[in-house]
Order: sequence, then C-alpha cells, then structure tokens
Amino acid sequence: RYVLRPGSMKGMLWDIQCAFVMIYDMVFIPLQVYNLESVFLSAMDWVTAAVWSLDICVTFFRGIEAGGVTDMRLSQISTRYLRGWFVLDV
Repeated sequence: RYVLRPGSMKGMLWDIQCAFVMIYDMVFIPLQVYNLESVFLSAMDWVTAAVWSLDICVTFFRGIEAGGVTDMRLSQISTRYLRGWFVLDV
C-alpha cells in the first residue's frame, strides 16, 4: 500500500530530483574550499541534507526487481537495502 513500484511516476520524479541535487553537490561541494557564503548556499546546504536524508527513508519504501520479479514486501526491501547501499548512503 505504501510501497512505490519500481517504475512508478512518483519514483521517477524523486529520482530526477535526486539527480539535480547530485549535480548541485558535484559542483558546489568542491567550491567549499573557497569559503563562499550566501543565503542561497546556506539554504541549499539544508535542502541537500534533507533530500539525502529523505532518500534513505524513501528507499525503504520502494519495490525492488529481482530476477524479473517485482517484490513489494517491506521485509525483503529492507533486508536488501541494509545489506547493500545503506552503509554507503549513511
């Protein structure tokens, strides 16, 4: 009921948002060497932290495809995520 299907529109929109945040991070994290300060950059620090934190939660509620079969069971999704990308995401 609360699990997103792997190819759902909501899931794809979330992925697109995360891609934009990733591009932002790839550009602006290296620029932190120069100690740039602005209201925009401070706000974006909070936005990016919120997006990546929410992404961890969203991943626990996204169906997975394994062997051509879509698995929507929370226990299987959680187990696979915790054994896989979770450590790198944290």
